[in-house]
Amino acid sequence: MFKHSLVFIFMGLLAACDGPAPVGKVDIQIPAPQVLVEDLSAQQLQLAKLLKTVDERLLQWNALTIDIHVEQTPLAIEHRDELVRLRQIQIMDLEKDELLSAIVHVEAQLNSAKENILMLSEWSQAKSQALTARAAFVSVLAQETTALHTRKNEVWAQTLVMEKEGAFVQATKQWSVLHVFFKEQLVGLNASLKAKSLALEGQQAWQEIAKRVMGFKSLIKSANAYFTQAGERQENYQYLMSAKIFESAKRDWLELVHQGVVQISMPNMLLVKGGVFEMGDSTGQGDKDELPVHSVTLPSYSMSQTEITFAQYDNYAKNVGKPLPNDEGWGRGQRPVINISWQDAHEFALWLSEKSGKTLRLPSESQWEYAAKASNWDAQNAGNKANCEGCYKWDNKESVAVGQFPANALGLHDMQGNVWEWTADCYTDAYAPQESAPQEGALQASCSNKAVRGGSWYDLPSQLRSSNRSKAAINKHSNRIGFRLVETLISNRIARESVN
Repeated sequence: MFKHSLVFIFMGLLAACDGPAPVGKVDIQIPAPQVLVEDLSAQQLQLAKLLKTVDERLLQWNALTIDIHVEQTPLAIEHRDELVRLRQIQIMDLEKDELLSAIVHVEAQLNSAKENILMLSEWSQAKSQALTARAAFVSVLAQETTALHTRKNEVWAQTLVMEKEGAFVQATKQWSVLHVFFKEQLVGLNASLKAKSLALEGQQAWQEIAKRVMGFKSLIKSANAYFTQAGERQENYQYLMSAKIFESAKRDWLELVHQGVVQISMPNMLLVKGGVFEMGDSTGQGDKDELPVHSVTLPSYSMSQTEITFAQYDNYAKNVGKPLPNDEGWGRGQRPVINISWQDAHEFALWLSEKSGKTLRLPSESQWEYAAKASNWDAQNAGNKANCEGCYKWDNKESVAVGQFPANALGLHDMQGNVWEWTADCYTDAYAPQESAPQEGALQASCSNKAVRGGSWYDLPSQLRSSNRSKAAINKHSNRIGFRLVETLISNRIARESVN
C-alpha cells in the first residue's frame, strides 16, 4: 500500500499549498519535521497549512519581540514556547478526531498569536510616540527652570511597571494617554515661551524709555501683575492659560511704550484764544514783503510752548528709522532741533498726530505772527531777552536750550531768536487775500520756498520783530532753522484774511 508513498520535506509540501510569507528579523530557527504522506486527507492538508502559518507567526513573533526588546518577558517566552509546541505536531500520528481537535486548537492559537502581535505592535508604537513627545517636551522644558509635571512622572513610572508585568494592553492605553498629554503640553509650552519672549521684548522696550516719562502707574502695575500671574500659571503647567496672560502683559507694555513715546515727543501745548489782529508791519520800519497791513480773524488754537527740541525729534527719528539731524557739536537734549527740512518738520507733525490722536501741524504765518505779537518785542531793549546777535552774552554763537528767556504774554518762549521757525505757508513777496491757515492734512509743498519766522541766534535784534518774514527752500537744512507746532481745536480751521 506504500508503493506510491513518497517522503516529502514538510515545508516543501506546504510551499506548494501556499506561497511563502515575508519574514522579518529571525533569531530562532525551528527545523521542519519530515512526515510520510500517502493521499493526505483534507483535514491533514488543512492542519498542514495551519502549521505552516504557525511557522510564519513564530518567525514574526521572534522578530518583533527582539526588535522591541521584550523577548525575555513572561508573555514573550510563554507565547513563543506555545508556538514551538504547536510546530512539533506530527500530522500522520493523529486520528481523524484528533486532527479535527488539533485544527480547532491551532486556529485558536493562531488568532491569539495574531492578536498578541497586533497588541505588541500597538504598544510599541504608543510607547515610541510617548517617548518622542516626552523627549521633545523635556528638551524645551530644559530651557526653563520649571520641573517636569510630578503627577505625570508618577504615571510614567506606573506604565513601566505595567509592561514589566506583561500588562501590555493597559500599558498601551497609558502610553497613548501620555503621548497625547506631552504632545499637547509641548504645544502649550511653546506657545507660553513665545508669548513670554514677546512680553519681555515689550518690557525691555518700555524700560528703555521709562526714565524719560512720568505717570502711568496703574498701567505699569497691571503689566507687572499680568507677567507675574503668567509665570505662576506656567510653573503649574497651565501653559495655554499662561500664554494668554503673557499676551496681556505684552499688550500693556506696548501701550506703555506707545504712550511713553507720545509723551516724550509731545510738546506742552498752550491755548491761544482766537481774535482779530493787524498782520504786517505797521511801524514803517519793515520790508516790502510785510505789506500791506491787513486784518486777520483767527479761531482759537493751541501752540507748542517752545520750539521742538532734539529730545522730542530724536525720539521720533529713532521710532521711524530716520537719521538723526546734525547738532553741530552744540549738544542735543533740550536745544531746539536744527538741520531739518520743511518736509522733515511736516512729517514729524503727521507722525505725532497719528500717535497722539491730535491734529498737529506747522503754524500758518498768521497764527505764528498773532502769537508772536504778544511778546511786544523791543529791538532797542533786547539785552538777555533772546538768543541773537547783539543780545549780550548770547551774541552770535549758537543755539541754546529752549525756555531760557522770559515767556511772552501767552506763556510762549523763544518766539524771538534762537532759531527761525518753519511755517506751513508758501513764501510770497507781498500779502494778498488768501487762506492763511492751511487745511488739515494738506501737504502744502506745492512751492519751492516756505516762509520762516522769528529770527535766530545769528540775527540782529531788528530782525526778530514779529512781522519780519524770510524764506527758505523746502529741502534746506540749516543750523538756524527749527520749528514749533499748532493744534487745531475747532472744525472751522481756515482763517480768512481781508486786505485793508
